[in-house]
Amino acid sequence: MLRCSLALLSLVIAASTHPTVRACGPPGYENVDTTCSSTVCKQNALNFAYTYGFPIYSYGSLTKSISVDTNELAHARYLQGADQDNIVRPNADTLYSTMFVDLSQNDLEITVPDFGDRFGDFPFYDLYGNNFANIGSVVVNDLTGTILVRYDKDRIGLSNSTKPEYAAIVGSPTPYGILLVRIATSNTTADLDEVHQLQDQITITPIPRSNSTNIPAFDLTIFNRTGYIVSNETSLPEAVLRLTAAFASYNVPEVSKDRPWVAETLENAGIKDGVWTQPLGTNLTAAPIAANDSAYQLLSQPGYVDELSNGWSIYDPIFMGDFHSYYQLRWFITVWGYLAVTPEVAIYPFQLNGIEEVGADQAILFEFSGRPAIQKTGFWSLTLYGENQYFVPNNLNRFTLGDRSNLTFPDGSLVYPTDNENTTDGPFQLLLQPADVKPPANWTSNWLPGPTGGGAFTYTMRFYGAEDAMKEDGSYVYPKVTVIDNITG
Repeated sequence: MLRCSLALLSLVIAASTHPTVRACGPPGYENVDTTCSSTVCKQNALNFAYTYGFPIYSYGSLTKSISVDTNELAHARYLQGADQDNIVRPNADTLYSTMFVDLSQNDLEITVPDFGDRFGDFPFYDLYGNNFANIGSVVVNDLTGTILVRYDKDRIGLSNSTKPEYAAIVGSPTPYGILLVRIATSNTTADLDEVHQLQDQITITPIPRSNSTNIPAFDLTIFNRTGYIVSNETSLPEAVLRLTAAFASYNVPEVSKDRPWVAETLENAGIKDGVWTQPLGTNLTAAPIAANDSAYQLLSQPGYVDELSNGWSIYDPIFMGDFHSYYQLRWFITVWGYLAVTPEVAIYPFQLNGIEEVGADQAILFEFSGRPAIQKTGFWSLTLYGENQYFVPNNLNRFTLGDRSNLTFPDGSLVYPTDNENTTDGPFQLLLQPADVKPPANWTSNWLPGPTGGGAFTYTMRFYGAEDAMKEDGSYVYPKVTVIDNITG
């Protein structure tokens, strides 16, 4: 998973002598040059500014794949296929409804439908990708009706409403953000129709703010302007730093105690009055390397990665999804999987030394100890991506396997019977094998087709509504993953 992050940024990792990010803040950001007059201090500030503002660039990339104005919902009506590339590492289980949120001029009334027994989640993100609030079927805040969403950097998250017309109030730490509604689907015609009906029940109504601000309306066109996008004339660090300069002054950190030192550090990086100017003597190419190095250093310390079983791990819940002061980890997760949710909604187990390539005559066997422990309205899946981070083309158009697949036990019985009468649990296996090597019929339902002829890939395990046994409790035994010879008839 760490290697995957570097591939996405096309970074070349080597032993680096560049200074790591340092400023007044969490571990790794200590500043000993209070005037920041030295080149070393300015370089450290530049490195931090790149790390801090990188999620804004990812935000801009998303706006280019979804054509919609602010405060309007764009509903995905069908799951993404292998021939589509609008979302990197897409989810093959849920339909998205996306809104680019602008709370600078108005508050928003949003209607949340009743998901019933279906997984549904309303995750709210600030401009930097912090998942600061969730409303949905697998969280404590499983409510329906009308909610009020407003910009309130001092009362962040979900709170009770004193007004009977609102089921809850959501306070956003930044005036700009994202709402990315996820609704699970089994991808049949009938089920898609039901999901479409739920999507259509979501309404967005702007209402006047109780107090005015001097914050300008969110102009999404900035993400298509020269100088703010990567081109022959503009490098990635330059685009990131210019976007950071354009937005940072009125999109402040979620953590109030960080606001003074972040503002000072950004100014030391050359950001002032909405404009970025590169400090003399600094090296732009050092910034992405420093971002990666500082994330590696933090993740290598005890307590940031929780080990599970059979080589699987999860990132500690203290920062996953809502990153607070862990800016280097926010950068890392943005690269690895932009807009991740908090662990109360989903966990994403990974293998630090996982298999990422097989030969033409090889396959990967996932040996599950039993059904994963998931809430009634949750789900789990194993999704495969090619080297380009998109779905792997195959004749079955199958990109994921999970609890809604027709998985079978070794004796041929269904792991998840439709009549819910057979509750017998036990070991079962999933087979990741090249798409051009068809396994015997008894493996077809448990086969996830890999790259034709073998090759490089990555996979993501997702558990939405995971019980404690899948997390810190650790009682669930995660699947053993091994390379085997292809299974053929």
